[in-house]
Amino acid sequence: MRIGKLDHIGIATRDSSAAETFYHGALGLPVESREDLESMKLRIVKIRLDGVVLELLEPLAGEDVVSRFLSSRGEGIHHLCFQVGNLTAALRELQARGYQAVWDVSRRGSGGAWVSFLRPKQTGGVLIELTEPAVSSPG
Repeated sequence: MRIGKLDHIGIATRDSSAAETFYHGALGLPVESREDLESMKLRIVKIRLDGVVLELLEPLAGEDVVSRFLSSRGEGIHHLCFQVGNLTAALRELQARGYQAVWDVSRRGSGGAWVSFLRPKQTGGVLIELTEPAVSSPG
């Protein structure tokens, strides 16, 4: 498996507009995109900093993962995301090494990219997301 790059840092926030006001308004970082990802019940604001994106994650009604994180840990860094060329192959390789994905199958994430997460209990307490760019299909 080859990691292409650190794709983004996910930041859980109760209010993406307020977070955007800080990162864009106060720090002057450019907003790359805003998206309501209905399939995951998240409002996502992407802030670009050189080659890395800060992905501001605001839970929408009915979302439970980021909401639970906010309830137990408060706002802050939620996950690190690494880009891979072939998500299916990367997950197979990691599974062979004893690591488990959170979901049984990859899902479409922000911008249409394929995504999967690894269990943080196996990754030093850090939620790791792997993503395959939307220009290809998984596998």
